[in-house]
Amino acid sequence: MPNTRKGDYSHRQRESFVKISDDTAGRQSRLHVLTYLLSGNRAQDGIAFFEGMFGMKDTGCLGFAWKRLLSCKVRSVRLAPARGVLVGFAVLLFSAGAPDAGEGKQPLQDHPERRGLGVELAGQSSTNTEATPGRDASAAPTIVWGRSLFVRKPALLEEISFTGVMDQLVTSSNGKIADRDELFRNWWSTAAADECEELRPKQPNGGPPFSYDCSRAEGMLKDKDPYKAFGGGKTPFIIVAAVNRVDLLLDDDCGEFRIIAGKHPDWKNPVPNEADAPNGITGEMLIAFEAVMPNEGDPKRCIAIQRFWLSLSEGPAQGQRLEDREREVAILLRRFFLEGITLAEDGSVVDGDLGGRTTFRLPPAMHVDHLGASESSTGQVRTNSKLHGGQWGLREYRFDKPSMRLLPTRTTGSPEPTLFSQNSPDSEATNDLVELVAESIRTEGSAHGPLLDPNINSFHLPGLPEHLLAAEMNAENRSLGDYAAILHTEGHPDLIGEIEGAAARVLTSEQIRKRIQSLSCAGCHKFSNRGSGGFKDDFGREICWQGTNNTHVTTTLRDGEYQISRALKFVFLPHREFVMRTYLAGNTPENAPAEEDMSTEAQLAGEGLPHC
Repeated sequence: MPNTRKGDYSHRQRESFVKISDDTAGRQSRLHVLTYLLSGNRAQDGIAFFEGMFGMKDTGCLGFAWKRLLSCKVRSVRLAPARGVLVGFAVLLFSAGAPDAGEGKQPLQDHPERRGLGVELAGQSSTNTEATPGRDASAAPTIVWGRSLFVRKPALLEEISFTGVMDQLVTSSNGKIADRDELFRNWWSTAAADECEELRPKQPNGGPPFSYDCSRAEGMLKDKDPYKAFGGGKTPFIIVAAVNRVDLLLDDDCGEFRIIAGKHPDWKNPVPNEADAPNGITGEMLIAFEAVMPNEGDPKRCIAIQRFWLSLSEGPAQGQRLEDREREVAILLRRFFLEGITLAEDGSVVDGDLGGRTTFRLPPAMHVDHLGASESSTGQVRTNSKLHGGQWGLREYRFDKPSMRLLPTRTTGSPEPTLFSQNSPDSEATNDLVELVAESIRTEGSAHGPLLDPNINSFHLPGLPEHLLAAEMNAENRSLGDYAAILHTEGHPDLIGEIEGAAARVLTSEQIRKRIQSLSCAGCHKFSNRGSGGFKDDFGREICWQGTNNTHVTTTLRDGEYQISRALKFVFLPHREFVMRTYLAGNTPENAPAEEDMSTEAQLAGEGLPHC
């Protein structure tokens, strides 16, 4: 389970929100300092500390972005009332979803796409359409999205193959996995017949199991050969992206680093005009290997990694051909993901003795320990597929340390859809979900719940206990995956009451339902493709969701790169550039990067989003 923190969000245990588990010591110390200052006679110092952490100069103003927030003019608030508001806000930010669980409580699951640095910094970017265009000649090195954030050009990915990824995972198992064939076969046996029923995700509280379709075509993959080339060098799975998720960085790790593989569109059953081709399968499938790299107790390790990724944006040296520079980048990516690499503090690659200077020896990012087999159980493999005439479905897997198999786990960040219904199969779990949603949309004081965050890149639900998580998500059947539709037609009355109560003060009921829905696997990939979640740009114009047509990256080339969704292009990648630049600049408001150091897209943050 990735980035596990013990906790229970119950109203009855809110006092435990200040008991952060040991793996969040950094946040714990900051919380203790802040609550001490605000609770005693040093409240003014506490407010200054609060402002320093969050870049806030006015706690009573909520805007789309922190930069706009800083310019807001509201009447001053008395110090005594502000003291309580700030303490509450601090406790929420540092511990929501992360309190001490106590005996018998379940660990909470951080959202796989919204956590850590990205959420902390989201509000500090601007959507002002008058941001400085272009770049200054003296600005910091350019961050090229296709080199440093989301690599999707075949020439840059040619040194990484699906076979190479699977071989490296076998190697990292230290002999516990015989070979890549065993790894693949045992993985997909979990989706076939009797073994699927045995290994499907079970309810940790002993309740009735949630929906998990053991008739899906993924089980057919166990009898396929995913490595045999066909049709003049084509491979069943192709690498479509290498991804740097610095925005997911937490206190004890360096973020996520992903390899995304896609089923070749020509690997079918049977393959046309290929008598000797492998026995393929029809349909589409994407596999994301999402590795979390620990920082080994030294945050400088993470800075070196990001400086390495930044260096990939550099163009050809003087006199060097573009093709040769791209070849260099491809080799560096192979070393980072599949071989291991040693970096100096400035992110440069070290191949010899640095004479006593600090270096960081990194294992390959593709490692079983980074995909669930470590004691902290970080990282995961997620799939998005529509095979053999079935429906689009999303599932999640992690390496089980004892068996060293990729086993199905719950879909982190996605509550079970039926829990939103008045016909819920587990009333106790639904009651817990009602409390969690209520905590997320509370409107007392100025510290609104995290689901009401005015930034489109940072609104979120608190960490979810395992018994609320879906076993899989269906992205075609609205009754099986569309939270907003379920809430609208047969929503649980307690949930409806909480949503309508918040809607009367902040957003519409529909906007809140859409926000909840968009955070799920199926919502992000399919169902949140129209309408508004209550987000506005700096000019007050409603911003609509981005359609994705079930995938955020495809196996189809456009302009020499694998095609990505509008959501990535217009929402996520500009934000990730801002996060990366801010992190490398020192990650504090005092060291915020100059606007001219960022691309126009990152400066505008939301510009280009279609308005409703």
